[in-house]
Amino acid sequence: MKKLGFTLLFAFSMFLAQAQILPVSFGLKGGLNLSTVSFSDKSTTAAGFHAGAFASFNPGKLGIRAEALFSNKGSKATFTADQSIFSAVGSATSLLTNNLTGDISLWYLDVPVLLDYKLISLLGVSVNFRTGPQFSFKLSDKISFSQVLQGNNPVQTDKFNFNTAEFGWVFDVGAKFLMIDAGVRYNLGISKSSNFSNIVSDPIGTVQSTISGTDLKNHFFQVYVGWSIL
Repeated sequence: MKKLGFTLLFAFSMFLAQAQILPVSFGLKGGLNLSTVSFSDKSTTAAGFHAGAFASFNPGKLGIRAEALFSNKGSKATFTADQSIFSAVGSATSLLTNNLTGDISLWYLDVPVLLDYKLISLLGVSVNFRTGPQFSFKLSDKISFSQVLQGNNPVQTDKFNFNTAEFGWVFDVGAKFLMIDAGVRYNLGISKSSNFSNIVSDPIGTVQSTISGTDLKNHFFQVYVGWSIL
């Protein structure tokens, strides 16, 4: 056990020594998310937060930055529900349209891999532009509606079927001074967040609701502060 401890201590010491020689930095970051879920109806911006770690390799003006972030996204969204009421013989007798407002809360592990270009360096402050793909892995999802459908049928939120993985693109402008790194970022959702099954029926099939506006994608701004620890 002692030999293992000395081996691990030696390996960590060598890692720190190499980190001092190579243009590599590691740190922690966190901040505010201002997110919305886009689709054909309307949604409003919701506040969340993110926190995680980053690693940067900057041998010159151009480098690479990779991050792993726990991130909370979501929105207050309004969906349009067209509801058909069927008679006993199966023909539609009336059509109603109403709006359903729901709260969407999603947790992800976000992994952006960004090209890092130094725009300017002056008086110890460097300003960088970063862009690249982001891979997001869903950890949890929650959506809740206060209303019910015609016939007192609750919206079946399990049918939203949020995807386990998503793809997006990041645009970032950050500034670094000494050990402090801060900036703003926009995350453009490219792949769908949900494959929604938009037909909801009551148990005996007399009311059928088709909910539109369900091509969901995550878009959000971030404001962050980081601290380089190595």
